[in-house]
Amino acid sequence: MKYAKWLFLLLALIVFVVPALADTMYVHTDGGADLSLRDEITNEVIGSIPDGTALSPDPQKSTDLYAYVTYQGKSGFVLWRYLSYQAPDGAGQTNQGNTGTTNKPEPQAASGDGVTVNGFTISVTGASAILNEDGTAKVTAESQEVAYWVFNGVRYDFSDPVTELTVKDADRDWAIEAVAPNAEAKTLLTEEQIQAARTGETLVAEGIHAEMSHIDAAGNPGGGWRVSFNFTKDYQNQKTRYKEQGGQISLKVRAVIPAGKYVLGWKFGETEFYPNAVIPTFVVRHLNTSLTYEPIFEGDPNYVPPEIPKVTVTCINCTFTGGDYSGATYGEVPVGTMITVKGEGGYGSWEVNGSFLKDSHGWYLESYTITQGIYVNTVIKFYLTIN
Repeated sequence: MKYAKWLFLLLALIVFVVPALADTMYVHTDGGADLSLRDEITNEVIGSIPDGTALSPDPQKSTDLYAYVTYQGKSGFVLWRYLSYQAPDGAGQTNQGNTGTTNKPEPQAASGDGVTVNGFTISVTGASAILNEDGTAKVTAESQEVAYWVFNGVRYDFSDPVTELTVKDADRDWAIEAVAPNAEAKTLLTEEQIQAARTGETLVAEGIHAEMSHIDAAGNPGGGWRVSFNFTKDYQNQKTRYKEQGGQISLKVRAVIPAGKYVLGWKFGETEFYPNAVIPTFVVRHLNTSLTYEPIFEGDPNYVPPEIPKVTVTCINCTFTGGDYSGATYGEVPVGTMITVKGEGGYGSWEVNGSFLKDSHGWYLESYTITQGIYVNTVIKFYLTIN
């Protein structure tokens, strides 16, 4: 008992004299806008934190979605998604008035774990993550079936089931959740939370080799496909014709796939995601930050280019050049081939498929080019002119 008592006092003394380690994170907003600091009780804005400011969130008071920080003597909540371990260019900002302390300030997932890729944290819920030797992260859903995924609080419904994905070249922190059928998402942002966190920065969704369309509640697209949507302010949903509140947008995204290619993965911003399925389309619901979507293409080994049909060209008293021919009187050329025809011996008139040729220079031409291309079996005749 005596030893146990002294051990307890020693541990208490150590805890008292050794402060908790503080991890510094930096404000990263879209477009360099200030980050709103909100009161922990009323949720009202009580201050603005400039982009690039160093902060130390308090993990004891933080939640899955919000980090508890102190800035210039005021304490409150900010969204985790606007905080990053990556220091801005010209780092060296002081921790202005921040007295909070933390261990590892990342969303506290109900299950799973997380890894770091390129200095950015990938935390997971309803899944597990491992770091591969090549520096990528492999995220595997705990459930054999996944209803949808949540990336940084935003829901994604993929065109085919995805139970595993690889993350490469992260350009920001990601909170990734795999939601099983009939399960409730733990990291999904509500529309109320999205509106409460609006900072006034310009919000744009863009597609590179991809196009997007508004959707209804069931995810059906309509109103035309575009490569960019600005949802900073309120807008009209072109599918439903209803007015939508700005600060968030729901879209269907589809890849514009070149011939002979297929979609290997997608880039969200600069972060690459490679799912264990071919995903040419997906639906994103309540996107609340500017983001670019770009498919990553791979050559299709089973692709066979369509054969271009050929037509026959016959020259009577003339020769033609074009395609693989030069000075030929007969040959087969692909549809659409342009040829130049020259008469054999002096000036004369031309007949193409039974119709005499005439242009702005008159009836007598030594040679001419069929500029519209050959689309039918063609017979060309040249008639010498007798002076």
